[in-house]
This record gives sequence, structure tokens and C-alpha cells, in this order.
Amino acid sequence: MITTKLRHKIIAQKIIAMISILMVSSFFSLPLIANAVEPVQPEEPDAYVVYQRGSWKADHLRFGNDDQTRLVIRYQGNREIETAPNRDANQEFLHFDIKETTLLRTICLPFTYPADDPRIRRVNFYIHDSEGNIYGMGKTTPADPGIKDQPFDQIFKDHFFSAESAIVLPPGTYSLRTDDDAQWVRNRETDFQGAVLITGIDYAAWQKYKAKMLQQADLATGDRPQPARTPIDSPLPLYLEGSKSLARWRENPEKYQAPAESSASPQPATISLASSTFINEIVFNTYNDGKGAAPGVISIIDVQDQLAGRFQAYGARLGTVVNGMWIAGPGVVLPAGEYRLIASNMPVVACNEKGVPDFYITMAPLTPQPTDFTGRYKLNLDRQFGGAVTGESSEPSGNELSSNEPSSNRPSDLNLRDQEMVILDRGDTIELVGKYQDTTYSQVCEVTERQSNGLRGNVKITLDLMNLPGQPKLEITGYILLQKLPGLPAQMNLQGLATYRQESSPGSQTTAASLRQFPVKAGGSLYTQDLPAYVLEVPEVKTVFDDQPKRWVLITGMVLFTFLLGGSAYLLKKRIPPIVQQPVIGVEPVSSMINSSIINSSEVKSNIDQWSKALAIQTLFASDEMRTPQIPVSKVIANKGQDHVPGGVGSTGSAGNTWASIVGKAIFIGALPGGKKHTLTLVEAFDDMKKALHAEISLGAHDDSLGAHDDPGKGGRSW
Repeated sequence: MITTKLRHKIIAQKIIAMISILMVSSFFSLPLIANAVEPVQPEEPDAYVVYQRGSWKADHLRFGNDDQTRLVIRYQGNREIETAPNRDANQEFLHFDIKETTLLRTICLPFTYPADDPRIRRVNFYIHDSEGNIYGMGKTTPADPGIKDQPFDQIFKDHFFSAESAIVLPPGTYSLRTDDDAQWVRNRETDFQGAVLITGIDYAAWQKYKAKMLQQADLATGDRPQPARTPIDSPLPLYLEGSKSLARWRENPEKYQAPAESSASPQPATISLASSTFINEIVFNTYNDGKGAAPGVISIIDVQDQLAGRFQAYGARLGTVVNGMWIAGPGVVLPAGEYRLIASNMPVVACNEKGVPDFYITMAPLTPQPTDFTGRYKLNLDRQFGGAVTGESSEPSGNELSSNEPSSNRPSDLNLRDQEMVILDRGDTIELVGKYQDTTYSQVCEVTERQSNGLRGNVKITLDLMNLPGQPKLEITGYILLQKLPGLPAQMNLQGLATYRQESSPGSQTTAASLRQFPVKAGGSLYTQDLPAYVLEVPEVKTVFDDQPKRWVLITGMVLFTFLLGGSAYLLKKRIPPIVQQPVIGVEPVSSMINSSIINSSEVKSNIDQWSKALAIQTLFASDEMRTPQIPVSKVIANKGQDHVPGGVGSTGSAGNTWASIVGKAIFIGALPGGKKHTLTLVEAFDDMKKALHAEISLGAHDDSLGAHDDPGKGGRSW
């Protein structure tokens, strides 16, 4: 019989046992909870300057929540083109040394063009080593270097190449050549060789970064089997599909023994991916009967015959043959499925009697990784004038964003080409950054949807142009889409609906408030991940050695810097042609005004800084009857002893008394080839307008009618 005392003892022992079990189970559950935490993504190694010729400045900038870094590069040297007194043929190639194995990232080449006949285009280039293996073949993208005071008779461009797939440069001596050496900056500062900046990433650090990324992916899945290591020397947990012997010969190319030449035609290589897979490298045997072959492009095609990726290959020695192998480093993640690998010159690929190509591919299971869209983009913008409408603005529907065509079938009224925009990808937001005149503009957009290869963000811009008659307001609502396809530059697409409201003003042809709505479309592509110097003025962007953000200037909603530049040029092109096509009787020549000091250039520049931005926007978005700016000349031009400047230049009625008619004429005379030198002082005072005049702008057929309206006898404009 159990006594009360014994019963209490048994109960106490059970309680202690239960507590012990709970403590032990809690202890063993801790690692499970810890394992459920998503691992921290490894930090990507920084790019650095591998080689430079000429005077350059490069800074590491850090931004975003994850301390992302980018190089800010700019050429600071003499941009003249000079020929060496005793230049030999070897100097047509630029020679440089690589000391450590390097992953090529960016090449920047400064160019100088004559302003009267620039012929600016993309430049072809290639890099080869001392043996003749080709490590880079591509086209550059010309970009504005952002120099404030460019000579009037020259146009400066920096040409960029950004490697979209891995190009690995072993230690050695290399040569670089372009197909436009005549415009490539070279002078005494550069020892009469082309100025260049080459950036890259230490390859050993890059391999460690990828190894951590792949290992963390394995830990995150838990049940994924550890893949077998490749037979080649690599720190990465990869597995190989294809020819193991070719992989060994790559490590020891001198041991290669070419098999008997096959009479079969090589077929595309095929691979099967059971799950989402990281594609590290693709290698083809291009021994080509001892001749080798200049490397081309390796494409990946899915089962639906759709292009899944396109990657530039580089060459490597096989046996004693240069470019006996084509190597491409996609560095992309492909979904599960069947794929074909096709070289752009399949006849040079070795194969067996059945046509099976000699190739191998290294890869590893990996879920898709998020794309960082930070970089410099070339932006093209379309805008169509619409009629006056009533009603409130509305956002475009989602399906409008998928089309690259204007919403209307008629030609665009304004088409701005190759305007630059910088995107800073901060994860939950993206920042659009641009520069107009001496001011940096910034617009933050909320990211509403994000996938591994793309994102979608909201754009809402509101501008109050309170200084202009009618106090107009402009609002743009829409979306920005960013997408990255394997082996291709990231693409940007912005589409929206613009709403322009303006009240009636004294002297205007309108008697009531006007409201107009029309589509605005912009699109472009990434051309380099390195950044221009003006991003230093953006908040929360700082150098690695600076804890304080740089000073910056923000004009709310002024992501419209592309509109502004084009708008100023549009305003001038609309006013100037009638002036030069037909003399205006009774109007004093601008040269006489300058000589008699009627125009005060410093005051004009001060007032242009105040008015030009708002006038440009009004010119772009106002209706036909509102498009003529009604700013009195007295607010822009300083008259000495006169109440007004003699009017009637390039327009009719009160429209003649506008700063555009006077300033535009002065600028145009100075900009003409062989123009009078004494006009240049005034032209330099209008630096913003001079640059706008050089903007690459194409006006459609609809806009030609505006020229005819300004000058009915001419029926349009001739440039």
C-alpha cells in the first residue's frame, strides 16, 4: 500500500523527468530553428583598376542596405589626338600586362570627334594575348563623359564595353585594337598610344565568392545531394557533363593528341537539367585540324526553340594551336529542362563519327539569384502630342507595358535618342539618377514586384510650374520595368500617362482651363555597371573612405532631365529655322546687338538658369495654342535704353517678344560651321542651350507641320 508520502515522492520524480525531457528536447530543437534561418548572402568582391593609360580617377562607391559597391570612373587627361613623330606599326596596338588571373569587367576608351562631322558610332575592338588567343571581341557603347566645358569645335565621348559573360585573363601580355583608331584619344600624355581604363575582379576572390554562394544554396535546401567535384582544378562544388578528357586537356593543353579527322558534321551539344541549375562554363573543342578558329558566340536553345542565353566565347590554346578551344562563362541559372548548345561556327567544332561534338559543361544545382540592376543605361524617349481632353488622368493598364510600340499608330512627335540614366538598385526601391546642366536629379521608385530576372516599380512624378503663365502642372503616372536575359544587357522600359493642366492666362488664345493627356514611353539598355561621377551627389551614396554622404541637389520629380535636355533643343529647333531661312525686315542683326552691348550675356545666363527648365517642360507638354512661351523679354534680356527688343523674330504677334527668339538666333549663328567668332562669347554664356542644340533629336512628320506653321512659305525645316 502506497503511503501519501511515497505518492508525493513519485509525483515529484515524474515532474522532474518531464522537465528534463522538455529541456533536452528544447536543446536539440535549437539547431533546427537556427537552420531554418536563411543564410546571409556572401559579399561580391570589388572591382578594381587592372590597367590604365592616361590620367584617370576611380573611386569605390558604397550604397544601399547591403553596402553594394561600384566603381566611379572618369578620364581627367588631355583629350587631344596627336601623332607620334616616328610612329611605327606596332603602336596601332595598345599593349598591357596582367599580373594576376583576372575576371574582365569593363573597358573604357575616350574618343574625340570633330563637331562639324562627328560620325559617332559603336566601335569594334578585340583583345589577344602574346600567343594569339583572342580574349575579347565586342562593340563599345559611346556615352557622354559629363565634361562641363567642352570645346565648341569638338565632341567628347567615352566608349564603354561591359562583359556580360565571364572572360578570364590569365597573367601575361595582351594587345588591344579598335577599328576606329583615328578618333581614339592619344597624345604625349599617353605616350602616343590609346588612352584606356580596364577594370576587373580578382579571379581567386571571385571563385571563393561563387563557392560560398553554391555551398549556402546546398545548406538552404538541406536534402540536396552534394554534387561531385569536377576533374579540373576548381574550388567550386561543381559537376561536369560531357568530355572529361577535354577538361583534362584544358588543364594540360600541351598533352593534347588530336584524333583522326571525322567526316561527320558536328551536331549541337545537348544537356538535360533535372532542376534549376547554375551554368558555370561551356567549352568546345575547336582544334579545327590544327587551324583553330576565332571565338564566336555560344547560344543555349530550349526545347521550344527559344533563345535561353547567348554568350561571347574567348579562345584558349589546345596542343600548339591558338584558339583551339572556345570557352564561355555564362554564370547564369537555367530552369530544369532539355537544352541545345550551339556554337556560331559549328563546322570548326571537333566531333566523332556520329556527329557528337567534343565539349563539356560545368554546373551546379542552384535556385535563381536576384539580379542587381545598378548601372548606366542608354535611354530613348518617345512622346506624342495629343489634343485637348477633359477628365482626370488614369494609370496605364498592365498590358500596355508589355509593348514597345507607341500607343498610337502615328509617328512620335518627339524622339530623344541615347539619353543617359543611372539606376541604383537598393532592393525594395530603385533610384533613377540623371544630370542636366550642373544639377543632379533623382527619383525614387517603389518596387512593387520582383523576380530573379526582373522587377516592376511605380513611377509618379508631379511638377508645379508656378512661375509660368497659367501656373501649369504636369503629372506622370506609370511603371518602370527592368529585365535581364542571360548573356544580354539588362533592359529598361518605362511607360506612363502624362496629364498637363494649365489655367487660361491673359493674352492667350484659350478662354478656359486646358487639360491634356498623352502617353510617354522610354526604353533603353544597360551599357556598363560602372558609374559616372555625378552619382556622388545622390544621398546615401558615399566613398568607401567617407562616412558622410556627399552633398547633393534634389529638384522634386526631376527625373524628367531627359525631357528637359530635349525640350530645350526642341524649343530652339522650332524657333531657329525660320530665322535663317528668310531674313526678317527691320530686325537688327544679333551680331550688331552684341557689338552694341544691347544684350548683357551674364544677366541672360542668370535668367536662363531660372526659366529654361520650366519653359522646356511647357514646350513639350502644352497644347498648340499654349506652346508659345509668354515670358516677357524684359525678364530675360537686359535692354540698355530700350523698353523692348525689336520683335517679330521667327514668330508673330507677342510671341516675337520672347527670350527664345533672341537667344535662339544668337546661339544658332554661333553654332553654324564657320560662324562669326565674336558670337562665341555669347554662345558660351548659354552653355545649357549649346549642349541642348547638340542633342541627338529626331522630329517626326507631325512636327514638320509645326515648322510650316511658323513659316508658311517654307513648308517645313531643312537642316
